This record gives sequence, C-alpha cells and structure tokens, in this order.
Amino acid sequence: MIYTITLNPAWDLTYLTPTLAMGLNRAYACAGKAGGKGINVSRAVHACGGRCVTLAVLAGETGQTIAGALASEGISPVIFAGDGNTRTNISAIADTGESLEINGPGATMSEECFQAMLSYLGGKLREGDILCLCGSVPPVTLEDVPDGEAAGAGKWLYTRLCSMADAAGAKVVLDCSGDALAHALEGEAPPAVIKPNAAELAELYARKCGTAPDWKTGNGADTAVLRSMAEAVVDLSRTAVLCTLGSRGALWMDGDGCVFVPAVQVDVPRAEKGAGDTYLGTFLWNRYGCGADTAAAMEAAAAAAAKLVEGK
Repeated sequence: MIYTITLNPAWDLTYLTPTLAMGLNRAYACAGKAGGKGINVSRAVHACGGRCVTLAVLAGETGQTIAGALASEGISPVIFAGDGNTRTNISAIADTGESLEINGPGATMSEECFQAMLSYLGGKLREGDILCLCGSVPPVTLEDVPDGEAAGAGKWLYTRLCSMADAAGAKVVLDCSGDALAHALEGEAPPAVIKPNAAELAELYARKCGTAPDWKTGNGADTAVLRSMAEAVVDLSRTAVLCTLGSRGALWMDGDGCVFVPAVQVDVPRAEKGAGDTYLGTFLWNRYGCGADTAAAMEAAAAAAAKLVEGK
C-alpha cells in the first residue's frame, strides 16, 4: 500500500492571464483545487488506477473546502486537525509562458496532532508499504526535540516519521527541501528515496560538500553536473535520488547507476502546480505498485506530468 502525508496542504488557485506585469493583471480564467505535494501524489496514483491512503493536516474553512473537493474526486483523506486555517496558494500563468507563485502561511500543527498521526500509522504500516512524505512542514509545537531546537522543531517531523516507518519495514520516499530534508538524511533511518528538483539537489549537495558547482548552462540544467551531484548524495546519504529537471527530464541515481529519461515537451503550459508531484505519484505506482522497471516508470511519469502541465 502507498501512504502519502501532506503536513502543509493548500487550496491552490490558478489564474490564466494574457501577460504578466507588475501591478494589475486581469485574468480570463480561474480554477481552484485541493493541493499540497502529498495530495497531488495521491491524485496521480488514483489517476493510474492505483490504491493510496491520503493523510493530511487540515484546519478551518479552507481545510473543509479541501476535504470536500477531495471527496468529489473520489479521494477520502484521513484528516488530522491543525490549528488556524489551511493556507491558500496562488499561481498566475500567462499565455507568454511567464508565471508567478505566491504560497500562503500554513496552519499550526500541535504535538497532539502529530502523535495522532503516528498512532494511526503505527497501526497500519506493514513491511513493503510505501510511505511518501511530501512538502514543506507547517509551524509546529513539538515536545520531543533537542534542547534549544524548539523554534525549528518542524525539521524533526520527517526524521521521526522515517524512524517509525523503518521499524515497521516500510520504505520511505521523501519529497521536501532545506532543514527537513537534511535532518531526515542524517537520522538513524534515512529515507529510501528522495525526490529533489535541480535546485534542491544542488542545495543538498552544498550542505554536504561545502559548495555546489554551477549546474546551469544557458536556459537549462547541465545534466552531467547534476548527475555527479546526485551520485555524491547517494554515496553520502545511503538513499536513492529521483531528480526532476523540468523541461529537461529526470534522472534516477542509486547504488547501481543512473537512469535518465527526457521530458515530454509541452508547447504552452496551462498549469503550474503539481507537475513534479504528478511525476512522483505516477512513478511510484508504476515502479512499486505495478513492478515496472525504473526507466519504464519514469517514462510513464514524464507523460503524466506533461499532460498536467498542458492543463488536460
């Protein structure tokens, strides 16, 4: 079974505009949907015909809106109550291809809420399950953190979830960045797979090696440089890396070597949010749910991500 966790979900609003400029922009279309990385991964698994359990921290009126929207899609989330109101994220996409994103602040997650999630998972996770931990962490009030770390307690959430999943024999796939990613990789039970984008991979490499090489050439990412950084991360962190490179494609790196699959090209993007998450969910279901090899799972993921960006 695949489980996804979204600690900091959102109501995603997307506006389509002829152009983008500082100041007033008039949209000719607007759509809203339940968002957040884990929710998007679950949506992709369901689109493949797969089975997935969706866990999310929801709060306030926006949280209720998200729960209702997911139910209308046939996704019944396991809800854990946050404090305040779940955030709203805004994207504006112009016909010229330019885009703008504004992510709102998240609802607060309490120790009680987190313990309820741990208790639920403790009774469900079994050997061979996939636990997909996705996205940013919200403001938290945790009790069991090292002295002096209370202000940054959120970075320990994924580390604790990794340890619990490891004890149950489940495989953890982690899609986050910054302190939360670094601490999870340094824990006693690091995730089996991480899914950074190019910038997040370079940031992680710099954390571990002191500095990162210039990974941009022209308008795209230098795949060879990113491959070398992924190889170093695999060696240092005991984890496989699935790095999405936007319009260039994606690469997989583990102890057995590298697989690169180019992206399916899109002429005019119509959706900004969730392409990487769609890629991950489609990859997970094809690779672990259906037993496809890595390259075939990545090809299916590339096609699904392109379809989302096209607005289909």
